[in-house]
Amino acid sequence: MKIIIAGASAIGSHLARLLSRSNQDIVLIDEDADKLGDISSNYDLMTLVGEATNPKTLRSAGVTSANLFIAVTPDENVNTTCCVMAKAMGAQKTVAQIDRPEYMTNENKALFKRMGIDELIYPEMLAARDIVNGTFGRIRCTCFEKKKLCSLDDTESSYYVRLLVDDKPGVLGTIATVFGNEGVSLKSVVQTKESIADHAEIVAITHMVEHRKMLCAVKVLEGLPVVDEIRSMIRVENDRG
Repeated sequence: MKIIIAGASAIGSHLARLLSRSNQDIVLIDEDADKLGDISSNYDLMTLVGEATNPKTLRSAGVTSANLFIAVTPDENVNTTCCVMAKAMGAQKTVAQIDRPEYMTNENKALFKRMGIDELIYPEMLAARDIVNGTFGRIRCTCFEKKKLCSLDDTESSYYVRLLVDDKPGVLGTIATVFGNEGVSLKSVVQTKESIADHAEIVAITHMVEHRKMLCAVKVLEGLPVVDEIRSMIRVENDRG
């Protein structure tokens, strides 16, 4: 199966790694050559530097013969736009990551399907797991339909974040400072026992914080020279500690 993934952030990179292990033909697109370089050297997949909304990039990725096109960039508008383009150019199935839960109603999903987007995924961690397991779309969650909806940016949760960083003095303090500067209060920051060639794994657990603040903190962390990889970011529901 030929699968094209747009976006080499945490979700896209995780998907690419998992799917490449199952002998799928994977192409990973991103504008950041450094992100692609880190993953292409360790996994059996093709990487392509370019904009996912550029027809030339999509053609180079082989979208005309793609069985599945998955857009999981941090920008919802980019995801929906490149999925529409990919479908029009020949991709058999398209999947777009979205940020707004109101898009998940049957009426809105039908609208997006007419536009060329076969599946919408939200929230991102659950959706990534569903795609890898091949179960997305089989079980429909209706728990939100009778509840008041709000923007994901305004929701508050505790978060579990796992990072791979340079194993040297001062890194823990640097990470804690970034979180603090972005308004994220930490419950704990620990170094796990895993060690990989002068790198260490760090696990941070936050107190309740707005989603938008968490995204800002992660964006800053991704740009730090001492941070090699954001391995996962998981929302912890109903944690008021």
